[in-house]
Amino acid sequence: MTGQQLVAQGYMQISRKYRLFARIPDGKTGKQALLEASRAACVNEKHYEVAREWMSKMSEHDAARYYRRVYAPHYEASIQQMKEFKAADGKTA
Repeated sequence: MTGQQLVAQGYMQISRKYRLFARIPDGKTGKQALLEASRAACVNEKHYEVAREWMSKMSEHDAARYYRRVYAPHYEASIQQMKEFKAADGKTA
């Protein structure tokens, strides 16, 4: 995958040092993705309720950023892909 393709598919850089990228699943907002991932990760209902209350206070931007950094599958890019991503005006989460 080229750096341009990473940008086109909605990937954002989450680590410069390790050249990691992540994205929100298609058709979902950051809050939706975060709620679903949190639901799957919580061991019991009480933990989920506490997490849901905490997440309800987050902005869409913060929820999306948290999802990308914690729950989203990460893509590790090569040095060349990183250069192409920056040249294609790729964004940082």
